[in-house]
Amino acid sequence: MNKEKALQGIEALIQDGNNVLKTMRNSELGGTYVDSAIYNSWLAKAIAFLKLFWEDDNEFVKGLQKSHQSIMMNLSYY
Repeated sequence: MNKEKALQGIEALIQDGNNVLKTMRNSELGGTYVDSAIYNSWLAKAIAFLKLFWEDDNEFVKGLQKSHQSIMMNLSYY
Protein backbone atom coordinates (compact mmCIF):
# COMPACT_ATOMS: atom_id res chain seq x y z
CA MET A 1 0.00 0.00 0.00
CA ASN A 2 1.40 3.36 -0.93
CA LYS A 3 1.57 6.32 1.41
CA GLU A 4 -1.36 8.16 -0.23
CA LYS A 5 -3.69 5.17 0.11
CA ALA A 6 -2.61 4.69 3.73
CA LEU A 7 -3.34 8.33 4.52
CA GLN A 8 -6.75 8.07 2.84
CA GLY A 9 -7.51 5.02 4.97
CA ILE A 10 -6.48 6.83 8.14
CA GLU A 11 -8.59 9.87 7.23
CA ALA A 12 -11.60 7.64 6.57
CA LEU A 13 -11.17 5.93 9.94
CA ILE A 14 -10.94 9.31 11.67
CA GLN A 15 -14.14 10.48 9.95
CA ASP A 16 -15.92 7.27 10.88
CA GLY A 17 -14.63 7.63 14.45
CA ASN A 18 -16.03 11.15 14.58
CA ASN A 19 -19.37 9.74 13.44
CA VAL A 20 -19.23 7.26 16.32
CA LEU A 21 -18.56 10.10 18.77
CA LYS A 22 -21.53 12.05 17.45
CA THR A 23 -23.79 9.27 18.77
CA MET A 24 -22.39 9.48 22.31
CA ARG A 25 -24.97 9.71 25.06
CA ASN A 26 -25.02 9.37 28.83
CA SER A 27 -27.23 6.79 30.46
CA GLU A 28 -29.40 7.58 33.44
CA LEU A 29 -28.04 4.38 34.97
CA GLY A 30 -24.48 5.60 34.56
CA GLY A 31 -21.96 5.26 31.82
CA THR A 32 -21.52 6.71 28.38
CA TYR A 33 -22.72 4.87 25.31
CA VAL A 34 -22.44 5.14 21.52
CA ASP A 35 -24.49 3.63 18.71
CA SER A 36 -23.34 0.01 18.66
CA ALA A 37 -23.88 -0.55 14.92
CA ILE A 38 -21.81 2.48 13.96
CA TYR A 39 -19.12 1.61 16.51
CA ASN A 40 -18.92 -2.03 15.39
CA SER A 41 -18.64 -0.98 11.76
CA TRP A 42 -15.79 1.40 12.64
CA LEU A 43 -14.02 -1.24 14.73
CA ALA A 44 -14.24 -3.85 11.95
CA LYS A 45 -12.81 -1.33 9.46
CA ALA A 46 -10.03 -0.38 11.88
CA ILE A 47 -9.06 -4.03 12.39
CA ALA A 48 -9.06 -4.69 8.63
CA PHE A 49 -6.92 -1.60 8.05
CA LEU A 50 -4.38 -2.58 10.72
CA LYS A 51 -4.13 -6.07 9.25
CA LEU A 52 -2.80 -4.50 6.07
CA PHE A 53 0.33 -3.58 8.04
CA TRP A 54 0.52 -6.07 10.91
CA GLU A 55 0.25 -9.83 11.09
CA ASP A 56 -2.81 -11.51 12.60
CA ASP A 57 -0.71 -12.62 15.57
CA ASN A 58 0.19 -9.03 16.50
CA GLU A 59 -0.88 -8.51 20.13
CA PHE A 60 -2.66 -5.23 19.38
CA VAL A 61 -4.63 -6.73 16.48
CA LYS A 62 -5.52 -9.79 18.55
CA GLY A 63 -6.71 -7.54 21.39
CA LEU A 64 -8.96 -5.55 19.08
CA GLN A 65 -10.36 -8.72 17.55
CA LYS A 66 -11.09 -10.14 21.00
CA SER A 67 -12.79 -6.88 21.99
CA HIS A 68 -14.88 -6.94 18.81
CA GLN A 69 -15.92 -10.57 19.35
CA SER A 70 -16.88 -9.81 22.96
CA ILE A 71 -18.99 -6.83 21.91
CA MET A 72 -20.75 -8.86 19.24
CA MET A 73 -21.55 -11.63 21.74
CA ASN A 74 -22.97 -9.11 24.20
CA LEU A 75 -25.15 -7.56 21.50
CA SER A 76 -26.73 -10.94 20.79
CA TYR A 77 -28.41 -10.76 24.20
CA TYR A 78 -30.32 -7.56 23.40
